[in-house]
Amino acid sequence: MLRNLAVVAGALFIIAGCSSSPSTRTVSCASKGDVFTNCERVGSSAVSLTRQVSDTPCIENVSWGVRDGQLWVDQGCRAEFLVGGRAIPTTVVGTSPALGGTAVTCESRDNRLTRCPASTYGGVRLARQISDSPCIFDRTWGWDTQGIWVNEGCRAEFMAGTSETLSRRTIVCESQSNRRNLCPADTRLGLDLVRQLSDAPCVRNQTWGEDRDGIWVDQGCRAEFAVRVP
Repeated sequence: MLRNLAVVAGALFIIAGCSSSPSTRTVSCASKGDVFTNCERVGSSAVSLTRQVSDTPCIENVSWGVRDGQLWVDQGCRAEFLVGGRAIPTTVVGTSPALGGTAVTCESRDNRLTRCPASTYGGVRLARQISDSPCIFDRTWGWDTQGIWVNEGCRAEFMAGTSETLSRRTIVCESQSNRRNLCPADTRLGLDLVRQLSDAPCVRNQTWGEDRDGIWVDQGCRAEFAVRVP
C-alpha cells in the first residue's frame, strides 16, 4: 500500500493507496415480497455491499446485515455483496475541528463502487460535491458502520463522525409539476439532504439548494432535508 503525507492549512492528510484481499466472492441476495430473507452463510467473513439492484434502498443493519454468520436482507432490498474481504480505496482524510468531524474525500473511479474507510459514529454528511456526476444519498453515495461508499462517478467531500448531524430538524420539500418551490427554513447553520423521495434526481445546486429564505427544489425533486439547529 502506498502512503504519502501532506500538510494543508495546518492539517495533516494521509493519502492511501488501494489494496484488497484475493479470497473474495460475490453473493446475490434478494428480499422478495418485502419480507425478511436469509441468504448464504458467511460465517465470520467480512461482508460489504457492492451493488444495489433494487429501487428499495439497502441500508446496513436496517434492510440488510449479518446475524449469527448468516447474510440477510429485508424490506425489498436486493443487492450484490462482497464476502471474504474489503477493498481499501484511495481516500484523503484530515481533521477539521471547525466543522466538528473528519473530512473525507471519496471518489468513484470509472463509475465503479468505491468504499472509503471512515469513523461514521455520529453520522455522515455531504459537504461538497466535486464530480459532474450527481452524488445522491442512498443512490450514488451512502455510509454504514464500515465507512462511506460512492458509486456511478460520484466524487465528493464528506464530514464523517460529526456531532452536528445529531441536532437537526427534518423538512420534506417537493417540486410539484416540475416547478421550482421554496420551503421556508432557517439554513444558516447548515443543510443536508437526508433521503431522496422522488424518481427525479435531487442534485445540489441543480435541482435543490438553499438561500436566505429557505430550501428550494426544482425539476421534480422531492426529498427530506435536515436543518441543523443549535
